[in-house]
Parts: sequence; C-alpha cells; structure tokens
Amino acid sequence: MAFHSIQTQINARYIIQEKLGEGAMGVVYRATDRITGDTIALKRVTINSSQLDFASRAAQGNSGNVRLALAQEFRTLSSLRHPHIISVLDYGFDADRQPYFTMDLLEEGQTLLAAGGNQPVEAQVTLLIQVLQALSYLHRRGILHRDLKPANVLVNEQGQVKVLDFGLSTAVEHAKGTSGTLTYMAPEVIQGQSVSQASDLYSVGMMAYELFTGRYPFNLRSPSRLIAHIVALQPDVSPIDNPKLAAVVARLLAKDPAARHQDANAVIRDLSAAIQHAPPQESSAIRDSFLQAAQFVGRDTELAQLTGALQATMQGSGSAWLIGGESGVGKSRLLDELRTQALVAGAIVLRGQAVEGGGLPYQLWRDAAQLLALQTPLSDLEAGVLKPLVPNIALLLGREVLDAPELTGKSGEQRLTFTLIDLLKRQNRPLVLLLEDLQWATESLGPLQQIVLLRDQMPHLLLIATYRDDERPGLPDELAGAQVLKLARLTQKAVAALARSMLGNVGQRQDVVELLHHETEGNVFFMVETVRALAEEAGTLSAIGVEALPATVFAGGVQRLVVRRLSRVPAVYRALLERVAVAGRAIDSAVLAHLGGAAEAAAFLQAGAEAAVLEVADGAWRFAHDKLREGLLRSIPDEDKQQQHRAVAEAIEAVYPDDAAYYDVLMDHWRVAGDVARELHYLLPVVEDMVNRRAQYGRADELITRGQALLPPDDARNAALLNNRSYGHWMRGEFDIAQPVAEAARVHAEKLALSKELQDALSHLGVIANARSDVSAARIYHQQSLALARERNDLCGITICLNGLGIAAHLQGDYSEASNYYQQALELARTNGDIVSVSRSLNNLGIAAKQLGDYRFAADTLQQALTLSREMGDKHRAATNLSNLGIVIVTMGDLASANDAFQQALSLRREMGDNHGIGNVLHNLGDVALSKGDYTAAEDYHRQSLKLLQEFGYKHELASTFASLGDAMRHQQDYPTARDCYEQCLTSAQEFDNKRNTVLGIIGLAQTALEDRQTDFLPYLQEGLVTSLNLSVKPQLLTLLVVTGQWAARHGDTPAAARLAGLVDAHPACSPLIRIELVKLQQQLALLLPAEQLAALSAEGAALDLETTVREWLAQIEAVATEEQTFIEESSDDGK
Repeated sequence: MAFHSIQTQINARYIIQEKLGEGAMGVVYRATDRITGDTIALKRVTINSSQLDFASRAAQGNSGNVRLALAQEFRTLSSLRHPHIISVLDYGFDADRQPYFTMDLLEEGQTLLAAGGNQPVEAQVTLLIQVLQALSYLHRRGILHRDLKPANVLVNEQGQVKVLDFGLSTAVEHAKGTSGTLTYMAPEVIQGQSVSQASDLYSVGMMAYELFTGRYPFNLRSPSRLIAHIVALQPDVSPIDNPKLAAVVARLLAKDPAARHQDANAVIRDLSAAIQHAPPQESSAIRDSFLQAAQFVGRDTELAQLTGALQATMQGSGSAWLIGGESGVGKSRLLDELRTQALVAGAIVLRGQAVEGGGLPYQLWRDAAQLLALQTPLSDLEAGVLKPLVPNIALLLGREVLDAPELTGKSGEQRLTFTLIDLLKRQNRPLVLLLEDLQWATESLGPLQQIVLLRDQMPHLLLIATYRDDERPGLPDELAGAQVLKLARLTQKAVAALARSMLGNVGQRQDVVELLHHETEGNVFFMVETVRALAEEAGTLSAIGVEALPATVFAGGVQRLVVRRLSRVPAVYRALLERVAVAGRAIDSAVLAHLGGAAEAAAFLQAGAEAAVLEVADGAWRFAHDKLREGLLRSIPDEDKQQQHRAVAEAIEAVYPDDAAYYDVLMDHWRVAGDVARELHYLLPVVEDMVNRRAQYGRADELITRGQALLPPDDARNAALLNNRSYGHWMRGEFDIAQPVAEAARVHAEKLALSKELQDALSHLGVIANARSDVSAARIYHQQSLALARERNDLCGITICLNGLGIAAHLQGDYSEASNYYQQALELARTNGDIVSVSRSLNNLGIAAKQLGDYRFAADTLQQALTLSREMGDKHRAATNLSNLGIVIVTMGDLASANDAFQQALSLRREMGDNHGIGNVLHNLGDVALSKGDYTAAEDYHRQSLKLLQEFGYKHELASTFASLGDAMRHQQDYPTARDCYEQCLTSAQEFDNKRNTVLGIIGLAQTALEDRQTDFLPYLQEGLVTSLNLSVKPQLLTLLVVTGQWAARHGDTPAAARLAGLVDAHPACSPLIRIELVKLQQQLALLLPAEQLAALSAEGAALDLETTVREWLAQIEAVATEEQTFIEESSDDGK
C-alpha cells in the first residue's frame, strides 16, 4: 500500500486496521507497525488532556501543569516492564496533537473469570497471585490501577496473567466516583474518598470472591441497592469452602481500608498459606523488573541541562551535546529520560547506536534513516541514496526504488550525508537525535560531523550523542562545536536514593548504602548487579539485610557478578549464548533461528530474559547491557571462540547470501575464526568499498596492510590492493605517497601479466602525474592505460583515460587537443550510460571551450553538466559547475546572470558547510562587483573571502584574494591599502612558487604606482610583462598592455596608446574586468584625439599580434628604464 490517509495512519509508522474497543478515555485499535511488521494494540487518547487524572505520584505532584503531568505519566507507563503487565511499547502525539501509546496485542486472551472459573482452587490461587505480583510492581512504582476488573485481567494461552488498562483515568469519572467499574469499586471510592493501594486490593478481593464462588456477592439489578450494599453490607464468604481462603477474601473486602491488607505481598503470603503452599519464589524476571524500573536519581543537574536544551530547541534554538562517561555509568538511562520528555513535548525522536567492530556500513544511521523514510516525502533519487541503509525502503514506500547513480570516494559519502541532512531540515516539528556508543563509530561519524558543523542551519534540531570517554577520549576534538557533558559516577547520596528506589525501606539503611557505595563506587550498572546478587543470596529483594550483610559481595569484584548473572542462563543454551554474543549486542532473529532453530531460539530468548541477560528494546532483542556481552566474550576460550565465530559467519552467509552490506562483518568473523582464505575472500571487496564509496581511506590502509601480510608475494590480489592504496592517497591529495605505490602496483601487475590491474596502475600514475604538472609523463601513462582498456573493451576505463589525456593537453595550453579528448570521452560515456563520466566530461569540455573563447558553447556545456550533477544529487559537483558557469558568463559580460550563478553556488557551499568553497565563491562575487564598478561591495566580498581563507588555513588562495581586494581599494583610490594588499599577494604567491599569482601582485603594484605617480612603476611593468609572456597568460598580458597604454598617453604618445587599446579591445580574451581599465584609457584618448584618428589607430591595433607587440614594448620600456636609471645616478653624483 503506497499511501494511507491520516485517518488510518498515526505518525506515518502505525497503520490502523480495526477498532477493538472504546471507553471514556479513548479508543483502542488493532494496528500494524510498519517498521517491525508486528501487529500491536494502539490506544488513542481522545479526551482532552485537561480532563485526565493521573495514577502515578509523580504525575499527581505536577497536576497543576497538565502537559507536565501527562509527560510524567507517559514516562512512567513506558518504563513499566513486568511479566504480568502488558508492555507499553511506544507513545507520542499524533497529527491532531492527541496522545497515543502502543502495547503488546494479546490475541485470544480470556478474562480472569473465564480462564479460572472451572479450575481447581490451586490454579485459581496461582492466577490471583500473578495479578497481585503485577499489582505489587505497580504500587512499588507509585502507580494505582484504579480500574481492576476481570476484563482488564487477561490470561493468555500459556496461562500467564496480563494486567492492562492501568494508570490513566478521566478526572470526570474520578469526580463522580466512577474511575473504575462500579461492581469492583471500593466503598471509600464510591463515597468520594481518595483511591489507595487498599482500593486496588479491594478490587482483587471482589474478583477472588467471584472466582472461588462463581457468582457476584451483591444484587446487580438495582444500581442504588448495589451502591448501598457495596458501602455497608459485608459479603457472605461462607460459600468459599476453604476457611482460610474465605478469611483472606473477607479481609480484602473489608469496608474500612485500614482493615484490609496494606500491600499485595501480604495477600500473596496469606493466599499461599491458605492452600498450604510456600509463597512463590521471586523470579529473576520479576526481580529484574524492580531493578530496571528503579527511580532515575543522581542526574538532576545533567537532566536539567538537557531539558533546558530541549526547551530551547522547541523554541527554535537547537544545540549539539556529547555525553561522555564509562560503561555502566548511566548514559543510556539519561537518554531514555530525555527521549520521553521529547516525545511528550511533541518532538520527533530519532535514535541510533554504533556497535563494536563497526557493524553494517553506516550502522549509526540505519534506524534513523528508516524513520525518516517513513515520515518524509522522498524523491526517487533520495530513496535510492537511502536504499543501502534501508534495504526494505521499497516496501516502506510502496513503490519501486532504483539504485542511485554511483558516486565514488568523498562524493558518494557527501551525497549520503547531505541527503540525511536535507531530510532532517525538512521535518516540520522539532527534532531530537539521540546517538549512542560513538566510541565505535567509523564512517558513521562523517554525517555527524557535518551535522554539528551545520547545526546553525537546523535550529529545530537537538543532537545528543554518548560515548565512552575512557575508550575514545579524543572524540570531542572530532566533533568540535558540540557541548561536552561528563557523566561521573553517583555520589553516596545518589546511591542512597537509588537503593531506596530498588529496595524500599531496606534501601534506607546506612549499612546497606555504605556496602553498595563501597562495592560499586557509584557505577549504576555495578550497583544493580550487586543488589541482584544480594537478592539472590537472601531469596528476595525485601529479604536483603534480614541476615547480617557481608563485608564484601564477592571475591573477584563486579566481573564476578557479571559471570554469576550469565550462569543463570541454563547450561543447555550456553553455546548459543556465546554465539549470539560473538554476533553483537543486538540479536538478529533470522541469524539466531539459523544458529539454534526456530523453536530453540524462542526458548533461548525466554530463558535469557528470565535470567535478565537479554531484553527487548525498541521491538528487538539484545543483551540487557553491553557489559554482560563483554564479560561473556572474555570468558570464551580462544579455541572455542574460533568455532563460535565460524558458526556465526556461516549463519550470516546462509541468511544473507552475497549481501555486500555484511562483508565487513563476515571478514572480521572469518579473521577471528582463523580462516585466512575466507577472510581474504571478503577483504578485497571491503577495501574497494571503503575506498570507492565510503571514503574510509585510513581504515582501508589498515586492511590493505593486513591483506599484504596474508597474501603470498606473487598473489595477483596484491596488485589490486596496491591500486586501492594508491587511489586512496591521491584522493587525499597525497600524490608524493601515491606515486611509488602506484608504481609498485604497475610492476607487480606487469610481472604477473594482469591486464586489468596494470591498466588501473597506469591510469593512477597518469592522474598523479597531471596533479604534479608532469604532463609528458601523464600523456605516456594515460596512452598506455588507454591501449589496455581498449584491448579489454573497458568503456569506463577508456573514458577515464580520455579525460586524463584531455587534462594533460589542457595543462599544456593546447585547448583544442584537450577539447577533442573531452569530446571523445563524452560520447563514449553517453553510449555507456555512465552519467558520472558524462558530467565530468561536460565540465572539462566547458572549461576548455572558455579558454578557446567559445563562451556560448562553454556556457551551454557547463549548464548540461550542472543539470546532471543535480540529477545525481552531487551538491559538491553542482557547486563547482555553477562557479565555472559563472566565470564563463562574466567573460561574456552578462554580470547579472553570473552573479545569480555565483549566488546559487554560494548557497550550496553554505548548505554543505564548505568554508573553502564559500571563500572562493565570495571571491567570484567580489570580482563581479568589481566588473560592475561597485567597489564597496567588491571590498566587502573580498574581505569576507579573505577572512574565511585565513581562518581555515587555505593559504594557496590567499594571493589571488589579496590581489582582488587590492583592486577594490585601488579603485577607491586608497593606494596605501591597495599597495599593502598587492605586496601580501606577492608574499603568498612566492611562498608556494605560484608565478601566475605573482603576476597578479606585480600588475596591481604597477597600476597603483602609475595612478599614484610613484617612481617604481616601470620596474613593476617590465617584470609583469616578462613573467606573463613566459607563462603565456593572455588576460594578464592584456591588462598590462592597458596599463602600458595609460602610461604612454600620460607621456604624450597617444597614437601608441590608441593602438594598444585597439589590440586589447579586439582580443577574445578581453574580460569585463579588463574592460574596466580599458574604458578608462579609451575615454582618456577620446579627449586627446579626434574620433576618426582614434578609430583608425584602434583598427591598426586590432590587427597587431599580441606577443609581438609585448616584446616590442618590452624593448622600449627597457630603454626608457635605462635612461631614467642613468639620470638618477648622474643626479646622485652631482649631489655628492
């Protein structure tokens, strides 16, 4: 189904199937969870929030603030986990801002009376005890049920009781004394007194009476008589055959609440004694429910900070936080608390978790990407980009999703990153992104770094990430801009509060608190384990401290406690538990089923849950804490560990055959298993994926080193590994490192006659040679690679070589030859359907056309390249296309269109947080302003550009920016500042031996000296002409000829100046910036020469050859400069 209307869809995730029931508070539906595929129960609270009454003490304490009270109630309900309570799975607010929550759906459940009516007394008591265990748990958590009745106590097919519909009721019902079904309501509630634990126990007593006798004790025909009987008439318990049971029921149904049992556990003991059974042992699952649901303590300061950040985000002022702390200190629990508040506040909450070893590619983002795909309209391209992270995206969207065009290296990573960021930006509600265990994040860190960098563009986003600061202490430096929050261990005061929450009155004893603090030093995980161990020794949580406390819990400390807990899993499941631990903290149900069989897997999960080793979180099974998994892994002998990794690897291969997403994981499993052949089978494709698609060059280097160590020297795969290493280095701009690696690959491939690897090595050497301006070598390498590619009919390889040859010709200034190569590459790429190579070839062809003066063709070609870049979702390439297009349009004189292209490029660069690109585009905009004659704007743009380039260390671009800023200042006649800018241009250019930029500084100094009538004009003019002539840079030569003409006109040689003006005006390389100076000269000449003479002289100049004219003027300038030098020397002699 591709589309669901709002009436049948809740927050894009839940699809309503049918209504199951309706009450005063809301409606319950059968629904499908689109993420998990599970059928669940969804309760939509339709009554106004202000009419709700709350059962928890925390919520009642905030009843003056309805929204906060509702938040407290939902937080409480979602935290409840007990074997005899229906679990609240998820909650939030729908599009109408009405609250909802989802629960396990109990299929084929019977009411308590239906299930137990014809059972033996012992079975009936067992059912009642389960109800009371659930009630004890609720009361310990400060929850009053309020509406206990047979319809809210269901029994499943396994004979397990499940209590439901606890917590919320309506204030109207409560005011009327009807916040429960009348027949099971305690007398004091009917009389308008407060509901209490004793009121809930009365309801249990009434159900027990019906269960044991088969009938209700009062007259149901008259409501008034019924109320009177409930308030005043003591039920007749004589029909209950067992006198002791009758006495228990009679006490539960006492009219005075004080006369009843005061807690559920007391009722359990009395019921057990009545049938001469021992009270049931406190199961580990029940004990664990108390421990897991313990009060959140000791984090008031940290929670207040994050809550403040949440409130600010709701007001449009987002932030990024990094929470550091050791394992077990409570980072996840802190995020759980904040998640609850965020959902209730109306924010969208996305979660992600890194896993040890890295997991699947971009593991951290897979859950978040899935939810974003559900609730955000996606283009076909966006869906294709997300597809590797969300394999079932076609099912989620209800349409076919094609793969996105493949982008290699950083381009592919950037496209994924910016797709995720675009989706985050498009959310129409505040967004909270919770990410855990960043100490294990690898390529997943890239998108996160970009989000932190661009956080100002997402004021509706609150990002909170956790990490183990003892394992990755440098992470804050990798996420500069995120606020760091250190989570320390609990103080003794907080330990006391947590002990009280878990143990009740026993937890307040000083000796208990001191023991716990001494044993755990405030680590929350350690504390829970210590209490668990004490309870197991004592028999129950409440029995802790009855006997003398031990001086220490166990020799061997907390690690021994972890081992003890793991031992609670039946030995029959030990091998399977080890394999599951080897596979990771999260349990893949399909892999588990393959490892143990479907029936055994289900029993295993139940046993793990009973031992509190496994749990369900967000609908999936996992280890209850990573420390349990880590402790288990440490306990596995090395020889067994190999076998377990082998078993897991074989299971993954069977469940996910040929699925490249699992290659990283499989490589690691086979490595630990000691199977070198299988490890190497996956290593090379993993390396290629890291280098070509994930831009994980450092990690790829590590794997290449391992591969080379494992492979025999003459193995063909060594050449491929070397080629990947070379590619990784030159993609990082490390050409001096890349060159010898590529050469080694070439030698190896040549020796073993490996055509494909030799072709790649030669291509890499050609790229590196071009980058190092070794054009002759580049031509040779690319020609050799091209010949091999043609032999192999490798169309993609041929295209790469043709572009490489085009670049070599381009660098030599042979733009016609370059264009020919680019055109061949373009035609072949189109034939091959290689959209990336088409875009690259169009871009290169456009730049070459500009150099040839074919500006219209250049603009059209670059526009085509831009269109393709946008279709591929390559923002970086699109921004580059726009800048190139703008430069061409400037040359064509269409300054308005050029400005628009640069503004679009600037917008993209800012979206990407590309400070280098922003600086360059600001420079371009400054040049447009110069061309328009808006020198103040030009100054502003160039100063902004300069500031960015200096701040982020882009020193190579400083020279040209200083030169342009100098131009802006010179046109404003601020000659001292202009001269200073040009001198800084020279300094920067000379630092990198950049002669082209050196010319810019020299030209500026010459122009300044001429306009400011300084004596050093001729040396600058002479140096500029010589350098530009040697470099064959025509725009600079034209600019200098304009300056020469201005100088000649000033000295009375107006005919020569007019010829120079004519030459520059007619030359195809004359740009708008050059014309600014040219127009000044032409206006000056128009005042000095008759129009016909000026036109004739200009025509003569138009026929002149540029380089010949420059050489002639150099000779004249040198003669004049010599005369001036002689004059200066003679004057000095006379002065002496």
